[in-house]
Amino acid sequence: MGSRREVKGWLTASQYLIIAGCWLLFGLFNASRLRVVVPDITWEFALLYGLPDGLLWAALTPIPVALARRFPLPAPRTWRNMAIHLVAGVVVAVAHTQIDALLGSLREIFVTGEWIFGHLARKLLVNAFHLNFLIYMLIAGIAMYFGRLRSLRAGERRAARLHNQLIEARLAALRAQTRPHFLFNTLHTVGALIERDAVTGRRILRQLGELLRASLATDGEREIPLAREIELTRAYLGIEQARLGDRLSVVIDVEDDALDSRIPALLLQPLVENSIRHGIARLTGPGSVTITGRRHGDRLVVRIRDSGPGDTGASPGTGIGLASVRERLRAHYGDSDGDGDNFDLEIERTAGFTVTLSIPHRPAGANADADAESSPERRAS
Repeated sequence: MGSRREVKGWLTASQYLIIAGCWLLFGLFNASRLRVVVPDITWEFALLYGLPDGLLWAALTPIPVALARRFPLPAPRTWRNMAIHLVAGVVVAVAHTQIDALLGSLREIFVTGEWIFGHLARKLLVNAFHLNFLIYMLIAGIAMYFGRLRSLRAGERRAARLHNQLIEARLAALRAQTRPHFLFNTLHTVGALIERDAVTGRRILRQLGELLRASLATDGEREIPLAREIELTRAYLGIEQARLGDRLSVVIDVEDDALDSRIPALLLQPLVENSIRHGIARLTGPGSVTITGRRHGDRLVVRIRDSGPGDTGASPGTGIGLASVRERLRAHYGDSDGDGDNFDLEIERTAGFTVTLSIPHRPAGANADADAESSPERRAS
């Protein structure tokens, strides 16, 4: 209700003070013009004759402003609103001439002692009515313009909020998609192991519980430091190493200056899972997964390479894991179009299967919030 009164009601105190100040300057300009044009006129008489017109419009301006906010143009009832402003313009113009005549008569009594209201009222009605009518329309038009400008800005803010909510919903849906995908695969592994190797099966279940608790702790966090993401990835790889034994070796090589870079939570796990399921699992002998992280200027580059066969017969970037990662990156950073604020996701199939991820470096710590403002969804708000 408060915002509606601000748009459609009367002027606030601060708005009226600004408008009154503008009309006061107009009155002072009139007085200075009289002082220059009329010979031998003193400043007292110049102010007495030039200032009242500005002060009178300062008193009348809230009327066209309020009517412009209440009956804007264009509107669903354009002709009705136009008729209202035509009538109101006539009324305000006539009122201005009559009040001006009254003030002029009082001024003449003070100067000459004569009461000339009737003569002055008729003269001003003929000479000043049209100008006053145009001034009313000008004030109403300016008020409508600023009202439309406020409405557009409010609409942009609402659209930005809806856009942010949509992005948050997309990210939440993609993360919810990733967890069941990983969970079902792990439970399938446990089911296959539990009969022939109960000890290993129980150990995987314990590690799974620890990983799920750690991953659930990231709920509500859109970004986490790379160091924490590596810890979650290590927990997942521990499960896979327990399942595959000597068939899987893991190398993690992340530079210290890259560990504080913030990345979307639970981003690496589906990429690593893709390497194991479609790379290492298809080997008859031992295989390896290598994760590297480097800073290159204002970019963070993470590379996940497996020693699998490489060419799996599928198109690059397909499957739940890679598809969900690509969608999360697009929602988080914007389209991959080469802009420094966006992401790059490259896939190589030579000497195994390699996924190279390049995203903006956003350091964790005191400046995290400020850096987040540069993301597309923050710029839209």
